[in-house]
Order: sequence, then structure tokens, then C-alpha cells
Amino acid sequence: MTTEDFNHYYLMNTDDFNHYYLMTTEDLNHNYLMNTDDFNHYYLMTTEDFNHYYLMNTDDFNHYYLMTTEDLNHNYLMNTDDFNHYYLMTTDDLNHYYLMNTDDFNHYNLMNTDDFNHYYLMNTDDLTTTT
Repeated sequence: MTTEDFNHYYLMNTDDFNHYYLMTTEDLNHNYLMNTDDFNHYYLMTTEDFNHYYLMNTDDFNHYYLMTTEDLNHNYLMNTDDFNHYYLMTTDDLNHYYLMNTDDFNHYNLMNTDDFNHYYLMNTDDLTTTT
């Protein structure tokens, strides 16, 4: 490689690819090399996207899920033990998501308390005992 090129290229070791990736320094200014451990490789993301995307490790999926930060404002990163334990519920009046344990979901009911203008999580065990 010429030194002129060396000024414009950056040699990155992408360990999980077990090889080198040649990236232009122009791209280096606009791209970010992320190690997505569960993918066992690197994902090249533009910094423009990096401003709008968040790389989430969904442990039970054993991979990363790329979620927009717009969604990140409305979603909660959940460890979904294969979805068997958690349910992502939208609480419309809160304008965001609430992470509910589906085991608890058998015992809780999401109730709209109109005067609070939001949802309240009520224990259905209590619901059955109240008058």
C-alpha cells in the first residue's frame, strides 16, 4: 500500500471475521464498527444511523436487535427468556411500553384509570377480593 493510500485507509482487524477489513478514513469518519458478539462478527454502521439506532443485546435471542432510537423512546429492552416470561405491553396513555412479566400477567390486569389519564397495573388477586 502506498503511504498516500495509508493516509486515507485504515486497516481494521475484525476479529470474528478472522481477517482485516480495509476501510477508508472518510468512511471511518462516518461509520462505526460495532462488535455484535452474538453475531460473532462486526456490523458496520454509519454514524448517521448510529445516531438513530441503538444496538440491543437480546440475551435470549442470542443476538443483537437493531432498534431505532425512535422506537427506543417507546420500547423497553426486555430479556424475553424466549418470550415465555415477558410480554411487551403498550400503555397507550403513557405513550410508552411497559414490561410485564407474563407470569404476573396471569395475576395482573392492566386497567385504564381515566381520571389519572394513564394505566394502572392492578393485581387481579386484589381485584377479586375488592367490592
